[in-house]
Amino acid sequence: MIVNTDADFQYNGTEIPKLLQPIFDGKADIVIGDRQIDTLDHMPRGKVWGNKLATRVTRRVTGWPVRDAQAGFRAFTRDAACRMNLTGDYIYVQETLIQAANKNLTLVQVPVEFRRRDGYSRLIASLFGYATSAGKTSARSFRDYHPIQVFTGIGIILILAGLAVGFRVLTH
Repeated sequence: MIVNTDADFQYNGTEIPKLLQPIFDGKADIVIGDRQIDTLDHMPRGKVWGNKLATRVTRRVTGWPVRDAQAGFRAFTRDAACRMNLTGDYIYVQETLIQAANKNLTLVQVPVEFRRRDGYSRLIASLFGYATSAGKTSARSFRDYHPIQVFTGIGIILILAGLAVGFRVLTH
C-alpha cells in the first residue's frame, strides 16, 4: 500500500491506520481523507471556495460523490497505484480520481483531522495559478478518457458556427 500525505503536518499521521482500514477490509482500492471543509474555521475563504469548485468539477467528471477532491491524505493499494499513469506536472489529486473512476476502482472517503497551517504554502503560490494548473490537468484527463464526448462537442460547435456563417451568406 501507498499512503500520500503533505509534508507540512496539517494531516495527523496517527490517522494513517484509519485510511488503510477500508483497504484491509477489501472495501476500497483508494481511500481519501475528507477534511470536512465546511466545518473548518482555519482555512482561508478563497481556498474553501476553490476547493468546493474543484470538487464539484471532479464529481461531475468522475461521477463519484467526492466530498474533498483536493485532499492530499490518501491511501492506494499496490494494484491501484500500478494502474495510475499520471501525466500532470504537479497536481495529481484530480487526475488520480479521474483515472480511478475510468478504471473502475473503488473509492472510500474517511473523515480526517486537518490542522491549522503555520506559515504559508510554498506549493500554492497563487490560487489562480493552482486553479489553472488543476483545470488543465482535469481537462486533459477527461479528454484522454472521453475523446468521443470531447471531440463531438467541439465538432458540433464548429458545425453550428459554419451553419451560422453559411446561412448568412445564403440569405444575402
